Amino acid sequence: VHVDIAFGDCMSIGGYSYALILVDRATRYNWVYGLKSLASESILEAFRSFKAEAGRLAREFRTDCDEKLFGSAIREYLINNESNVNAAPAGRQSSNGLVESHWKIMVQMARAYLTEKQMPKNFWYWAILHAARMMNAIPGKYKGKWASPFMLVHGEHPDPRTWTPVFSLCYFHHSKDGGETRSTHMSQTLDGVVLGRCSKSNALLVYNPRNKQRYEPDTYKFDSYRLPCSVYPDL
Repeated sequence: VHVDIAFGDCMSIGGYSYALILVDRATRYNWVYGLKSLASESILEAFRSFKAEAGRLAREFRTDCDEKLFGSAIREYLINNESNVNAAPAGRQSSNGLVESHWKIMVQMARAYLTEKQMPKNFWYWAILHAARMMNAIPGKYKGKWASPFMLVHGEHPDPRTWTPVFSLCYFHHSKDGGETRSTHMSQTLDGVVLGRCSKSNALLVYNPRNKQRYEPDTYKFDSYRLPCSVYPDL
């Protein structure tokens, strides 16, 4: 598995300033995890999330010459889990070219998502996350047949019904504010911007710019006729 740390232009919604990118060499499957800092504990938490999602750590991780990735604490964690770290020598970052090329594609796709919906740059992490998800669904030739990275990893085709129109305006059922239930005379809905899918429940993830909260609604409706900036001028 090839690994690298990506840098955003600013702190994204959710407090992420960096992202850990992992690309499986065999299947070309992508994983993206947000990092709030470059502290070893933050990176270790991302590796633990990768282990939980992938089932186990890779036998070998390849990275460029980056002390943040193969520092003593992280190296010790990976070795204890029977994983080797192979770092490229200084000036030979091309040895980690697989993740670099995938990152380049993610950036191009993310810029297209942000431009299409006229979103500010502090949504960069969610655009990258959605780009990685879509890249995993793109099929390619594998042993003479068409197969996507998702199929090679999970053993089944991706379900298009789980694909979300990222950064679309969304209305969803909302009957409680904190622990207080709204009265029947109050609105039972709330609006927000679609960020994608929750990594834990796979439910739709919606962000409301007014109260800065994220929601996982069970019922919702997309508004394809309006842009978020028309509803939230200070977005």
